[in-house]
Amino acid sequence: WPLRPCLPALSYASAFVVRQTSFLLANTVPAGGAFAVAVQYATLADVGIATAPATAAITLTALWNLLIMVALPVLGAAALLVGHGPQLRWLVAAGVGFAGIAALAFLLRVVLRDEVAARNVGAWFERVASRVLRAVGSSRRPQLRDRLVAVRAAMVGVLRTRPVALTISSFSIHFLQFAILFVAIRALQQDPAAPSVTAAEVFASVAFARLATFVPLTPNGLGTVDAGLTALLVAFGAGGDEALAAVLVWRVATTLPQVAIGSGTFLYWRHRLATATARRDDAISGEGRDNP
Repeated sequence: WPLRPCLPALSYASAFVVRQTSFLLANTVPAGGAFAVAVQYATLADVGIATAPATAAITLTALWNLLIMVALPVLGAAALLVGHGPQLRWLVAAGVGFAGIAALAFLLRVVLRDEVAARNVGAWFERVASRVLRAVGSSRRPQLRDRLVAVRAAMVGVLRTRPVALTISSFSIHFLQFAILFVAIRALQQDPAAPSVTAAEVFASVAFARLATFVPLTPNGLGTVDAGLTALLVAFGAGGDEALAAVLVWRVATTLPQVAIGSGTFLYWRHRLATATARRDDAISGEGRDNP
């Protein structure tokens, strides 16, 4: 969903292939995030998306995901303040979240402030890259200045015309994470008439536990997020077995289906790429025979 506001010309089917294939790599391979970004570029190029809008889309979706992850603890703390009344720890958590949002918004404003700033930053990176290329014996010029200006223009265009769609689509992914855990813990609780944790407490647990993904020890925070999420649910009053079972159901339901789908989209993309390459090679061979 988040790719569609950034690339309106991209079909949903193509966006689905891009996101599911990158999810597979990001969540099954150590340091898979880097591989996932590379595959996003390759799959977008395969459907005709130029480098500048592709870079803008990949950057914006990653940045908006980061903003949502920082904003979620603020919303979680607010929900707890409504349900439990003012408590210092929730006020502190909300304040830290607001500070993080302000810092990210300031950095975004600096980067996108004007074209001159983007051109100057691009020129600096271009000089550094040129020196590195000369050091390894290459005379190629990277042209980073013009590319950064084009990326900035694409990002500004999205933020001016479709920021709401980008925000809603990015938030929906995290909301579904909460919804799956909430359903799991309600289904597994021993006494449905007396729930051990409220919806606000489950939401806050997801919001705070997801921050563990900022420390990339494992793909998608596997293990670290789960341990933190279980501990938070227990701290809010859930039984240990109930919390652990719900978190395991949540992890399986949010990972295995997408990994299976991502495996299929990866194979589909590779097959389509191989077919296109074979056709191109045949066309070149045919031209060679016609023009000896």
